[in-house]
Amino acid sequence: MKISFLNWIFLSIFMMSTSVLAQDLALDNISEKDMEDIVSDFTSAFTHTSISGANTMGSIFGFEVGVIVGMASVDRIEKIAQREDPNSDVSGLPFGGLLGRLTVPFGITGEVLIIPEIGDEDFKFSNKSLALMWTPTETLLSFLPLSLAIKGHYTKTNMDFKIPDAVTAGSDADASFENTIMGLQVLASKSFIIVEPYAGLGFIMGDGNLKYSGSGTIFDTAVTAGESASKKVDGAQFLLGANLNLLFFKIGVEYSNQLDADRYGLKLSAGF
Repeated sequence: MKISFLNWIFLSIFMMSTSVLAQDLALDNISEKDMEDIVSDFTSAFTHTSISGANTMGSIFGFEVGVIVGMASVDRIEKIAQREDPNSDVSGLPFGGLLGRLTVPFGITGEVLIIPEIGDEDFKFSNKSLALMWTPTETLLSFLPLSLAIKGHYTKTNMDFKIPDAVTAGSDADASFENTIMGLQVLASKSFIIVEPYAGLGFIMGDGNLKYSGSGTIFDTAVTAGESASKKVDGAQFLLGANLNLLFFKIGVEYSNQLDADRYGLKLSAGF
């Protein structure tokens, strides 16, 4: 897969940032509430976004490619990490990826946001999300003065990393985290020449699994006596953003809150 120099810089920064986060995760005695907090923060950070409103990119056809970068708050994970190491600093988690969008007739738009597998033997990360949006104001509701859309989305996140061994001091153990996210959004936006502000409400569900392969266990015995634990979370989502359309180029910004965690994103893209 060939990527531009800009995308290479983004992926490099993302890898370094998430690698530092993994190194700061000193996990031990993980309770049921801790699992809920970990899955909630990761679900909030990596829920699909294209930083786009309800409008399509054309009545018949349109496409967009670009890069999304941003930062999500993970205050709940930071509290868990600081319980074991007060010097841990994991209050923010970068998110984003390489974006592709395609509009076809009848107001249908498909989206993909990908972070291909990055890292090394000590840390690996990948994130892939897909979405399908229908804009009925392109067809059935074309008489309305604004654009409305319904979007369904799906995300898969995988992270392999090292954490301090629960028993052997000075040694590291292998750990992994997998999360699946699904959700539904209702979006509304209005185009004003070159600016399109938008807002949306949604509902998301996260299903995460944390696995530890080392001496002893990192889990509270009330959670599991095995090597892994899972947790499902769900909740509401609110998002607010805008796109600046400059001929073939777009600049987008977005704020969202999901599962009581904030997220801020920036998009740089091109298309027609």
